Formats: sequence, structure tokens, C-alpha cells
Amino acid sequence: RRALVTSCHPMAIGTGAPFAAKPSAPSRAVERSPQRPHPEAAAPQVLASEVTQSMGSMAMEDCLDLKQGENVSLEMLKPGIEVTLGDLSLRCIDVLGSGSYSVVWLVEVLQKGASPQDDHRWRNSNDKFLALKDVLCKTQATLRQSLFEVQLLREVERRSQLDPQIFPRARLPRCIAYKVDPYVGGWAVRTAMTRLDGEQLDDWLRRSSLVTDSRSSSAPSSTAAWTSHIQGGCIMARELIRQIGPTLEQLAPLAWHRDVNSHNILVSDGISGSTLNPAFFENRASFWLCDLGLAVDSRSWVSSEGAWRYTDIGGDCRYWPASSWMVHLYGAEYLEAREDFCRQYQTRLDIHGLGITAVELLCSVALAARSSGAPAGDGSDSSGSWGRLLDSWKRYHETVGHWWETIYKVFSVGGDFRPVHSWLVQEEVSDQVISLIASLRSALRDCMDPDDGPTSRVLHVLAELTDEASTLELREACELLEGDAGGWPTPSDSYCFVPRSPASGAAAGAGSPGARAATARAA
Repeated sequence: RRALVTSCHPMAIGTGAPFAAKPSAPSRAVERSPQRPHPEAAAPQVLASEVTQSMGSMAMEDCLDLKQGENVSLEMLKPGIEVTLGDLSLRCIDVLGSGSYSVVWLVEVLQKGASPQDDHRWRNSNDKFLALKDVLCKTQATLRQSLFEVQLLREVERRSQLDPQIFPRARLPRCIAYKVDPYVGGWAVRTAMTRLDGEQLDDWLRRSSLVTDSRSSSAPSSTAAWTSHIQGGCIMARELIRQIGPTLEQLAPLAWHRDVNSHNILVSDGISGSTLNPAFFENRASFWLCDLGLAVDSRSWVSSEGAWRYTDIGGDCRYWPASSWMVHLYGAEYLEAREDFCRQYQTRLDIHGLGITAVELLCSVALAARSSGAPAGDGSDSSGSWGRLLDSWKRYHETVGHWWETIYKVFSVGGDFRPVHSWLVQEEVSDQVISLIASLRSALRDCMDPDDGPTSRVLHVLAELTDEASTLELREACELLEGDAGGWPTPSDSYCFVPRSPASGAAAGAGSPGARAATARAA
């Protein structure tokens, strides 16, 4: 089941199929980009700052020099297996989640090592249980990518320790320890991190939709209007942006996450720490970001000859902006004459991902209620604008979901992707996404009511975050929503922002690197 909702791996998408020759826009001549380098060159580089090694783990640079273990077999993890990371001893209990190249385990802490009470990594964490991410790397590039994920977690934590006022606690799991084990054919990178409360947001949305559907089916005469779910959706969308936006901004000088979606966001009851009750959730939701596995170095990504030109596409295509589809189908050169889309692909992938996830959060439960037969309610949608918004979301969700299923069927069996690639080009998928997103933005703006300021501000922010021409940053989005905190109380932490770094050299349409990255899935 987990495999069916995991993202397509970036090393797979964009490989094995030639870029289609689609004519460029006539406004500018397009220069040919340099020849694609070997895939090893696309892996993130070591962070410039020194990161202190944790609990006996090897230094990052030493890990990269490790040779594959000759005649060394790897003990695969299973329930009851004990794992040692430095002087930290753990016992595997059960699988929390899995992806294409990694598995996350719930582990019991058997031994913490020296003076854990004085170690900031254990602050506010459950002393008995952690999450252990197990990644099997068969190439130096995947080893470097896995270590980059560890580095990001540790660097973010280091900065928050240096100056908590400037670098507040990010909504990410905390890295406790890591270890690299060479074996025949590759390396195993095992990272112990704090276990986050709650469940994946896509699971919560499915559960909430099922609850709504069952209520409508069992007692149709007393069914609540589907419009009654709109305000709750707006509150949830607002809190998602307020809570995750600052974390993405704080990660901006280091990395882009590239895979922000409802599967990589955890939600829990911020008061009790338990799973969030679909019936009583509006003012209690607590969101956390996870899975840094596809993150890229934002500093090397954004430049005139940056890594955005040759790094394989990444993330879940259901949350891709049009610019990602353009790169996937026609190559990075296709963006050079399209300034807004070029800027979006270089600096706003995570902004779009958060925005479209917030739209999903706004619409999903209300759409499920309407689909199960719930009425609109007297006068609650007299103009029909909310109904048109749900129609637009349903059309977008079903269309991109069909493309995703088609792509996944091929990759799940290691099939030939070229026919699918040709079909996507023939369907002019990137143009369809432009149209579908534009319809969503229009519907969001049509729902804005001058007499309902808080809701209108949420709708305005969602439209801007998903607009390739927008210059609204997450800092500004949260500032727009912050004034509504008194009307919509939440248990969330205070949200501060790291000062934005000045712009570096960029290609056509590129702005300053400012993005986001996150961590291992600890569902």
C-alpha cells in the first residue's frame, strides 16, 4: 500500500526517453545547454560548513571515500534485529513506511550512549523510541544524496542551537545518529532520528473523506451540507502554510526539498499528540515536514549554468508545476525563453508544492461530502463559486492522477518508458497543466468574499503560490495569514523567519535561491 503512494524516483523519470522537439517560444533565441554530465555530477555536494559527527559516526567526507565491501554481506533489517550506530543501540520493531529506495523502521532505544541528557538532539524527544531510515545505495551518487539528507538535518539543528531567535526550531525530525555500512554491491546508510507524531496527511485526508462518506450514507436526512466543510478546509490550509512555510524558508539557503506533497507531510493533534480526529480538527492540527531524499543543494541549483539544467527531475508528478512537466518532456533548454516558468523551476518548486497541497487540503473533504450526496445548504453557495472550485479541483486531481498511474505502472515493473513519454508529449501535458492550474486559480479568486477577510486571504495566498508569474514568497504569505491568528487559534509554535539570502547569479528568469528541504519519512 505504501508503494502505491510513494513518489516516482528522480533517477527514473527523465531517463531512457529522448526529449521531444517542441518549438521554442519565438520571443527569444534558445542557446543549447551543455551536454549532460555523468549522473554522478548531479549529486549534491558536501555542505560548506563543518558538521560535527554524531555519536561515533564517521565524518561525511570519510563516508564518501568508503569502498564497497568486498565479501561483506549486509544484515537486512527485520523485527527483533539489533542495530548499533556508534554507542547508540537500537532494536527494530516494525516498518513505519517505505519508498522506492528506503524503509523507515520504528526502533526501540536499548542504549543511548554517554550523557544523552546533555545532548540537545534528545531534547523534547521520546526517550524510548526513534525512527530509523535504512537506505541502500548502489552508486556513489545515491550515497552522496543520502548523506546530503543527513547533513541537512544536522545543519538545520546546528543553526537552531547557535541562535534560536534567528533560526527557530524547524518542523523536521531531528537527526540523532547515522552510520554507513559498506557491503557487496553498495552501501547502507542508516539514520536514527526523532519519531514524529501523527500520520501522513494523504492518509488523514482519505480517512476524513471516508468518515464523511459513511455519515452521508448512513443518515442522509441529517447529513451536513458539503459547504460546511469549507471553513474547516480553509483553516487547515492556512495552518499548513503558517507551520510549514517557515521551515521551507529556513532551509532555503541550503536546499530545495523538491517533493513537498501530502505524503511527505505529517499531521497530528497538536494538543494531545495523537492522531487528529476528523470530526474535531480545525484548531488542533500540527504539521511536520519529512523526507529529504530528493533534496538538492539550492546554491548549486540556481545559476546561469546551474544544476537545474542537468539534474534528473524529481518528486511526485501529481504535485508538479507546469515547469517541471516542461523539463521532463522537452528538456531544461525549453525554459530559457519562458521567463516565469524558468524562475518557477529554479526557485519556486517547493512554493508550488506547498500551495497545491493546501488546495488539496481545502477541497478534498468537501468534495467527498458532495460526491456522497450531501446538499449544498441553504444560501451557502448561492453564486455557485464554491461548487466551481470543487469541480476545478476534481478535474485537476483526476487528470494528473491518471498520468501518475500510467507512469507508475511502467516504473514499478522496470518497463520501457519511451512509449509513455511519447504519449505524454502527444497529449501536450504541460499545456494541460497550465490550463488546469489557471482554472483552479480563477476559481479560488471567484470564491473570495470581501465580507470574509480570513477566508479571502487564504484563497488569495493559495492562488499566488500556484501562479508561475507570482513573486509572493512564503514569508509574505505567512505575514498575510498571521493577522488571522486571533480568529483561528492553534496549538502551533511561534513562526519566525530566517533572513533571506541575497540573490546569486541566475539564469534566465532566476531569482535568489530560497528553498526548502526536509527529512526522512517518520510516519
